[in-house]
Amino acid sequence: MLSRDPDDFERLQSGQPPEAFWNGCSDSRVPAEQPCNASPGDLFVHRNVANLVATEDPTLLSALEYAISVLGVRYINVCGHEGCGGVGTA
Repeated sequence: MLSRDPDDFERLQSGQPPEAFWNGCSDSRVPAEQPCNASPGDLFVHRNVANLVATEDPTLLSALEYAISVLGVRYINVCGHEGCGGVGTA
């Protein structure tokens, strides 16, 4: 992993301080940090095919609950992308 700031590793050693929860597609061409111009530790990331938000998905719900209740994130982002194969298949 490359870091824009060499001090990131020292800073993140004591814990993660994300301001946002990011739910996005599993597509490897869509990195969570890039469209948000985020650095390591800025986002708590959950991915699934087609960036679905379903009330019956326990992995999404547990990640969201942890992000809000434990990490104290302030923002929730659901990020899709153009030409998503998962959306096209649904």
